[in-house]
Amino acid sequence: MSFDSYRRKPVARAFQYHARLILISIQALNLYPESQ
Repeated sequence: MSFDSYRRKPVARAFQYHARLILISIQALNLYPESQ
């Protein structure tokens, strides 16, 4: 299985989507620290 064929799979696409949500949540935590 080549890497290009794996990139077209919905699983890889969903993984990129969840990774993007995790990065956004981390940035949100950095903007609003618990030390308020």
